[in-house]
Amino acid sequence: MADNNGNWLKSNWLALGIIGLILAVGVAWGITQNQQKTNTKEIEKKVDTKLFQMFMQNNEKQLGEVNKKLDELLKK
Repeated sequence: MADNNGNWLKSNWLALGIIGLILAVGVAWGITQNQQKTNTKEIEKKVDTKLFQMFMQNNEKQLGEVNKKLDELLKK
């Protein structure tokens, strides 16, 4: 009886640990996304609009290239 109780407790701790890890990653992701949006808004206020648009287009182009190469790697 004691062995069954011990295994049940270990499996529950494992499940709770995995759930906790998933929650921690989700919170970290949310904080990162929020900070990125905040930084973007602050940059828009401080920098000329045309310069900011050029910066954003360059970032989107680079991100597109990275995604394209990543897709190629995943297909292999």
